[in-house]
Amino acid sequence: MFRYHKSLSYLVLLAIIDSTISAQVSGIQDLVGEKNNDADPHKHLRGCRPHTPGYVSPYASLKPDDIPSIMGGTACINGFAGGFACKNIDLEAFIDLAAFGSPDLANDIWGWTDSQTEKEYALVGLSDGTAFVDISNPSNPVYLGKLRTHSSESTWRDIKTYADHAFIVSEADSHGMQVFDLTQLRNVNEPPQIFSETAHLDSFGNAHNIVMNEETGLAIAVGSNRCRGGLYMIDVTDPSNPTNSGCYHSDGYTHDAQCVIYHGPTETYQGREIC
Repeated sequence: MFRYHKSLSYLVLLAIIDSTISAQVSGIQDLVGEKNNDADPHKHLRGCRPHTPGYVSPYASLKPDDIPSIMGGTACINGFAGGFACKNIDLEAFIDLAAFGSPDLANDIWGWTDSQTEKEYALVGLSDGTAFVDISNPSNPVYLGKLRTHSSESTWRDIKTYADHAFIVSEADSHGMQVFDLTQLRNVNEPPQIFSETAHLDSFGNAHNIVMNEETGLAIAVGSNRCRGGLYMIDVTDPSNPTNSGCYHSDGYTHDAQCVIYHGPTETYQGREIC
């Protein structure tokens, strides 16, 4: 986590990349540049490992309790804070990926603030699941546990939240959408724990991303193996019972989206949900 200089507020980020990893994927631009009309447009990228070939975390052989962490704050001095390059940002804490019991791959991060306790949590997408970290004390983050992937490992996972639940998709085949009740994080005895899904939707397999309109309780899986990779809509107003509510495929594969209730100047769309 990091603290911005000359500010009373915290900008909280989770350092999910090992300090010595460099992203090197040979030929990736050639792969992406090829026209791909397959129902699964990302399958040719699976298995690519975006890190230095042969890299092994220096902490890989240690148990989570033995892994060194930087706690209590490390100032940004001469362009570095705890070994990380910096500029006007102090390092509050660092957790190596090995602490999560995972391969040295992470891909996404989201956050959740508990409306009851006002505690803040980081939800970290890993190659083999999703990690949950209590960051309410930025200088002393606590790894609470992991929800394992529904199917297989993948270089990509995406997470959104609604109504105190996390909704998780992945590029892994047959993964579908995992639902996790985040209120379980309020009282975790002897962390880290291995958590179980609260619910699961299997009406699609893989997806690149998930979009959430928190105003309506509509989740949208995009870049999936359904709906030609377009907007695959899911009603999550009852989080433990997600249901498919529509599909828009006219634009074909969609990488990402934002969906809101329109309140702009055009009367035609006033009060309507648009993406």
